[in-house]
Amino acid sequence: MANSIKRIHGWHAALEKVQKLQTEEARLFFIKGWAENLSPLETDKTCLKEALPLLAEDTQSIENLLQKYALNEVMLGKSIKERSKNLNKVLNIQWAIDIVNNFPIELNTSRNSANVETWIQDIEDEDEREDILSWAEKVRSGKMTEEKFENKLKQLQ
Repeated sequence: MANSIKRIHGWHAALEKVQKLQTEEARLFFIKGWAENLSPLETDKTCLKEALPLLAEDTQSIENLLQKYALNEVMLGKSIKERSKNLNKVLNIQWAIDIVNNFPIELNTSRNSANVETWIQDIEDEDEREDILSWAEKVRSGKMTEEKFENKLKQLQ
């Protein structure tokens, strides 16, 4: 049931449905299914913050969720090396770190508004850095699309 709702309406809507279930057993079963069917791509910081309080009684689902979050951080390039090491110590994701490290550099370091903090210092021109940070803020606030952000970056190169 959780997977069906997640597929149709997204992870957030499915997570909200758990509150409407009558019994604790139904809530636990639903949230366990939700956590199992979540993909690493969906498991960002927002998802983690909203889900952890609901998973407090289910340590296996917490571990499952944290591993997916760690994969999201490592595989999508949003994580710095020190953070990857810490995630690996706790969740044993060295295999994912090794895969990412074997990607060609241009694939390993995708530049987007979500990870701008990890690559902005590579831009030499201070004015261009300010422009990029401004564009990233516009993307976060919904005033610019990610596609337009990437096009503006290409124009700078």
